[in-house]
Amino acid sequence: MRIAVVLNDVQTGHSNIWIFDASGKSSRQLTFNPAIDSSPEWSPDGTSIVFASNLAGHADLYQIASDGSGEQQVLLKSDQDKYPTSWSKDGILLYGSVDSKTHEDLWALRMQSGEKPVPFLRSEFREANGVFSPDGRWIAYVSNESGAFEIWVRPFSMEKGEQSATGLRWLASKGGGIS
Repeated sequence: MRIAVVLNDVQTGHSNIWIFDASGKSSRQLTFNPAIDSSPEWSPDGTSIVFASNLAGHADLYQIASDGSGEQQVLLKSDQDKYPTSWSKDGILLYGSVDSKTHEDLWALRMQSGEKPVPFLRSEFREANGVFSPDGRWIAYVSNESGAFEIWVRPFSMEKGEQSATGLRWLASKGGGIS
């Protein structure tokens, strides 16, 4: 088993992604950017990692082979900060995006199709830290729509490049929650 970890360099203020063997016998640096790399998310098959990096100014999404072979590739670049939060076993990446008008939103991107990302939740509230259920049919996320940060669960489906989030949602926490 391998674990992806973000290690900070206190002297430079940069952070990079490292891969550790769960036994603790080996480790290897995966990214070498003069930037802040964060939020590593494993692909369902374990062959690659998507992460956020502010290498070009804003936090954009990058992808790299988890064994360190090859170069990192820009996956998604825009003028908004983005960070991956979950990767479903059927290849949909869920990520958060920071917008000056709507605060934090959740977006979905089908990884192998070349389709454009689509919003999952975009409102005047903050929606963040979305995670797919093991079957990919549900997303748990944090939102302040009730006036306080709580954990919510909502159904998810993505057909023909369009995401479908119904108005149905359930409050999963009581008295606060952030992740």
